[in-house]
Amino acid sequence: QKIIAEAVDGKRLGGHGASGVYVLVIGAARGHVIEQLNRADFNEAVADFIEERENLVHLFVLIDSRLTPQAIDLEFLRWVVTADVSYSLVFTKTDKQSNSVTQSNIALFKHAIAEFVPEQPAVFTSSSTTRKGRDEILDFISAALKTAKAG
Repeated sequence: QKIIAEAVDGKRLGGHGASGVYVLVIGAARGHVIEQLNRADFNEAVADFIEERENLVHLFVLIDSRLTPQAIDLEFLRWVVTADVSYSLVFTKTDKQSNSVTQSNIALFKHAIAEFVPEQPAVFTSSSTTRKGRDEILDFISAALKTAKAG
């Protein structure tokens, strides 16, 4: 599973905070992940991680903001809804196009998931280049960890 973890976010699949609580950040299985691993094995490992971690507080599903809704993202999100885990959507690479294109693609995605998502999740926009959204996401993580530790 270490190879799978490194392929997902460049470092590891989940991280321990001081409280020993996991916050998972994951995008759909694309690129070098598919080249290195059998997709079914990857999906099984991710599903096991999400379903079996009692200390998983929140899941961030990464979506490329440059793209209209992709079948692989919608399929994964359908599964996430059935996994009964708290999650948010993070639209990445927002520095690669205009804000109007980003907002249009987010609206298309929200519309696409409305039929199977009972309640719209929190949505963040981000850019690793400009660091847009970083503070909002970190604040959200901090609040989620405090809530989990108190509960």
